[in-house]
Amino acid sequence: RLSQFINQAIQNKFSDSATLPVPNSKDEVSGLTHDFNLMLQEIRNRLAEVREKTQALEQQNGELNQLNQQLHQ
Repeated sequence: RLSQFINQAIQNKFSDSATLPVPNSKDEVSGLTHDFNLMLQEIRNRLAEVREKTQALEQQNGELNQLNQQLHQ
């Protein structure tokens, strides 16, 4: 189930906010599932940061291109 969920998350490019339900037991699988959910959330947070920074850089690049055109004229 974990493997299927990982593949699904990758196919969705981590855009889905779903997490795996953590079993009520305190065994290793439960701990790994919890850790996986934390890691998945961290990946989503970092991807959001990258998207924001990419958008800001694209805007700055557009502004620089406009200034370059003005300087050439």
